[in-house]
Amino acid sequence: MMKTDLSTTGIFVPGIRAALVIAHPGHELSLYGWLKLVRPRVFVLTDGSGHSSSPRIERTTNILRELSAETGSFYGRFSDATIYEMLLTHQYDLFINLARELAAQIINERFNCVVGDASEGYNPTHDVCRLVVDAAVEMAERASGLKIKNLQFLAMSNPAVELTAPHVGPICLDEATFQQKLLAARNYLELKDEIDALINEHSAESFRSEYLYEASHYNVDIFPSTACAYYEQHGEKRVKQGYYRHVIRCHEHVFPLALALRRCAKESVYEQIAGSDYDL
Repeated sequence: MMKTDLSTTGIFVPGIRAALVIAHPGHELSLYGWLKLVRPRVFVLTDGSGHSSSPRIERTTNILRELSAETGSFYGRFSDATIYEMLLTHQYDLFINLARELAAQIINERFNCVVGDASEGYNPTHDVCRLVVDAAVEMAERASGLKIKNLQFLAMSNPAVELTAPHVGPICLDEATFQQKLLAARNYLELKDEIDALINEHSAESFRSEYLYEASHYNVDIFPSTACAYYEQHGEKRVKQGYYRHVIRCHEHVFPLALALRRCAKESVYEQIAGSDYDL
């Protein structure tokens, strides 16, 4: 049995109506035990192709199939190159429409809990995913009048050392599930370097516990001057290497999107969401 304290939260209860929204295939590994227990509907923003143009979505599909988790209305719909291009050219309608689509799905599927990537300043697409989820949840709440739990998880940090923010969990994996999770991670060959780096930095044992944070509390302000230093510096390296032509900047590209999504969420009405291709 997977062990957790259910006295303070119901999000670890099997049968809860939940959605998991992630930027890239492979992020589901961070919540492998929760996926196995809850079997949420999984939405994936990109196909994980990065600069290589080789999608890795099929690897995630196999994991979800093994865990009996179903996919959402968007699932590897965009390449990373498309997301970057939309950010660089300030074509924010793609993200606004995606938030409306997700809001419609939240209402249609009667999700009372939505979990997604946290904004860690590691990758702009991760942070964009968080912005889309926040906007979608607010839209769904405004349209339905219901309160929806909005939670996030750390894909690139060790949750055990990030406990200054309010959190729920941990869900502590039993030995069988823990070993399944490690095997799934090590078999995800496209992420071998990232998995090895996380294990070397935090140890394999850190994969045993899974935490979820209230979206309104962890990294509330993602735009201080140093918040996105990592992905800006990484982008500068990629430009020099010839993979990209331009660097995505936090204040120049991501912050304006955050403002556009927040404005849209606050101005959204039922008809705007119902007017999408996803009937309510």
